[in-house]
Amino acid sequence: MKRGDTNIAGANTSLDQTHNNIVYGAEAPVCSDGAPPHSDRRPEHRSIEIERKFLVVGDFSPLATHSSVILQAYLACGPDVTVRVRLSDGRGYLTVKGPCDARGFSHREYEYLIPADEAAEIISFSAHCVEKERFYVPNGLHTIEVDVFRGRHSGLVIAEIELRSEDEPFERPAWLGREVTGEHQYYNSWLSQH
Repeated sequence: MKRGDTNIAGANTSLDQTHNNIVYGAEAPVCSDGAPPHSDRRPEHRSIEIERKFLVVGDFSPLATHSSVILQAYLACGPDVTVRVRLSDGRGYLTVKGPCDARGFSHREYEYLIPADEAAEIISFSAHCVEKERFYVPNGLHTIEVDVFRGRHSGLVIAEIELRSEDEPFERPAWLGREVTGEHQYYNSWLSQH
């Protein structure tokens, strides 16, 4: 293999360093303008995600406006990168997260919409899965996402709130318990393996 090539599950691949696209086959094809094929496949969501996590100690359910059942599998979990595939509301997503900052508040995140049937098939390959129901609770200028875990983590309920900055103030309802931001045992990637 030449520099930039790798082997993923026995398939020869080439990483186009300009666009960071993995292309299957011996060579990375390019269009006449030099861009890789499907270069319109941009992330649905690309940003620095800033969130805080809390255990839930009270009844939030009367405040929830809706919920979604989520099944997600982790393909890579490490200190520098997490790769997950998610199925929710009939849609599939591929998400890549970079390392968290020192306090565990923020990280880079790239999320791509993928076909639901492909997401389901990829999830079936992984032994590292999490199933939960996510409730959406309006809270002042924010929405708190409350995850009620199923399966081996049944009984665990974690709330997350996304912020625009690490020091952004937010209303803290009485049903939010101890903050667990930065505690790895409350992250989905860790839960998927334990």
